[in-house]
Amino acid sequence: MWWNKAVGLEDRDELAGLDLIESFDAWLSERLDEAHAAGRDLAFFDTDIKQLESGRYVGWSHVLLEPGCHPPLGETWTVYRLQTQPVERELRPD
Repeated sequence: MWWNKAVGLEDRDELAGLDLIESFDAWLSERLDEAHAAGRDLAFFDTDIKQLESGRYVGWSHVLLEPGCHPPLGETWTVYRLQTQPVERELRPD
């Protein structure tokens, strides 16, 4: 399973897939709320998975983007376009 290959975990055999999925669900829900409140789109990628003292896992980095903008180069981003995207208009000579 993909969680057994997650970067950063020292003992992958101790990780239950459901624990990781629930942690990601909570993390993503918080980021989506943050993006909606800011009027932005959300982009994120996987980083090293770590377990917090609370037992929850973290392992994702994110940025909030102006609607229609692209995330920074260098990572494999997942982008959620949450806002109405700007429409490019054709420029016509006068």
